[in-house]
Amino acid sequence: MTEHGSGSQQPDKPARVTLRPMTDRDIPPGMDLSRIAGWNQLEADWRRAWELDSGGCFVATIDGLVVGTVASCSLASEVWIGLLLVNPSHRRVGIATKLLQHVIDHWQSRGDVYFRLDATDLGRSLYERFGFRAEYDVYRLSGVGDEDSHARVSEPIHPLEPSHFQAVLDLDRAANGIDRSKLLIPLMQQSAGMGTAVLKSGKLQGFLLKRAGRLATFLGPLVACDRATGRSLLNDVLACRIGEPVLIDVPAKNRRAVEAVSEAGLSVVRSFTRMGRGQCPRGGSPLIWAGSGPEKG
Repeated sequence: MTEHGSGSQQPDKPARVTLRPMTDRDIPPGMDLSRIAGWNQLEADWRRAWELDSGGCFVATIDGLVVGTVASCSLASEVWIGLLLVNPSHRRVGIATKLLQHVIDHWQSRGDVYFRLDATDLGRSLYERFGFRAEYDVYRLSGVGDEDSHARVSEPIHPLEPSHFQAVLDLDRAANGIDRSKLLIPLMQQSAGMGTAVLKSGKLQGFLLKRAGRLATFLGPLVACDRATGRSLLNDVLACRIGEPVLIDVPAKNRRAVEAVSEAGLSVVRSFTRMGRGQCPRGGSPLIWAGSGPEKG
């Protein structure tokens, strides 16, 4: 997730900001920043982001205190940027700009890359100054599980098992155009018992991963080959979480997904802008019903 915030008064004297690589000791301070911002991440999300590519994660400190963070990860032909956060008491002094420039320089020193991120309205102007351009909107929808969702499940749902992992990676690659196994394998392993799949004649037609969050269960990624599969995976998880809050990030241009989520009683609470910088290696796919979250797209 990428947001640098606004609205705080500038300190009387500019403080000396130091940038350094993130370590595992910085995960609790990072979690504190996301809690202040009202985000849904748990410490496990921060640790996963750091472990994916610890060399691409950085913090900004003032007098040894962590006041800003950014995480990035190389996924095949692109770099994903997320968790760009600045403590409200230290905003408007260029810390987010320093962190973003630092992470871009880090990856460009290794060769030309395509950068991607999900921007909030607050952060979009910063990214535009760095040459990021809008690709499409992503809707965040929120709601609660409902037993009536059972009636909208038309396909047989199976628990996601290790024997399905390779098929999941293959289907996700077909949907996203890149190999995201670096991201998905830890998600599948850490979400044991929280993933579901639709199989037809032994072939994977779609999958849904879900994970616990600080405020709500996060649903995604959700990849489906057809409307019945996507609709069934979504409604099955809602029917199993009666009264529990859920969040899901749906590409606005996937009208079938938006309609299915709205039909299930979830409503839009905010939106992100998927942005890219550089030569885009791929486009969106109708197979993508929901993303993995703004931390990793």
